[in-house]
Amino acid sequence: MHSANGEPEHKSGRKRKQIEDDQIEGSLKSGETYAWHFDMLHDKMRLDAFREAFSRLPSSALDGIALDIGCGSGVLGLALLQTCNETCRVVGVEVDSTLATVASENVTLNGRSDKMHICAGRSTTFGSLADLGVHDVDRAKLVVCEILDAGLLGEDCLGTLRHASTNLLSEGYHAVPASAQVFACAVESAALASWQHLNVLNAPAAYLEDEGDANPHDMSFDRLVSAGMLKPLTNEFEALKIDFRCSQLSEASANSLKCPSFSLGASTP
Repeated sequence: MHSANGEPEHKSGRKRKQIEDDQIEGSLKSGETYAWHFDMLHDKMRLDAFREAFSRLPSSALDGIALDIGCGSGVLGLALLQTCNETCRVVGVEVDSTLATVASENVTLNGRSDKMHICAGRSTTFGSLADLGVHDVDRAKLVVCEILDAGLLGEDCLGTLRHASTNLLSEGYHAVPASAQVFACAVESAALASWQHLNVLNAPAAYLEDEGDANPHDMSFDRLVSAGMLKPLTNEFEALKIDFRCSQLSEASANSLKCPSFSLGASTP
């Protein structure tokens, strides 16, 4: 379980939203490959939350370059310009070349080519803003980075932001989301334990000794409890709190992130 918090409402017009959706669907040719992206596009609560966070940004965050890392089809960068028209420029970075093309088309369709452009590629491969086509400014003042999965950190969010803070962002930069919390509880579950083991006849010993995938499993806690597959052992507690800004993302601080420890007394029959 996690929550992401914005820093510090703008309602888009139906006509503009229709243009964006139609263009995205036409260019991506729909299909299951991008089903997750269409779900995000129609998540009004998510978009409203970003717009509300944008509206609370101080003017000092908007008078330079804003980076939209993992920009997808460009919706958040465009929402930033809609909500904060005083934003100087937005540079979107997207590793998926198809989505990057769609984002560029959306920028043009929305008449924002003078304030926003898209670069195809992984942000960690760009060593400076000059590599992103910006030659009059050395560092960006704002980063919008919504590469968060259901487990919060499974898409290497911290590594991506650490690279950006070192190479692309100014000291004291602003971020949306600005921070996040991970909540957890200890559980007893044979089903969960079995997911990290390979039960294959004659499997090599190295496979059986492997500790499994480090990325979190996406599941419904309540469904596992109701199905008798999971027993909570503790109440929910805050396991991790992360600030996505500045020195909080240094290698040293990342290595020192720890969850609270506790002991469970052995039960007696």
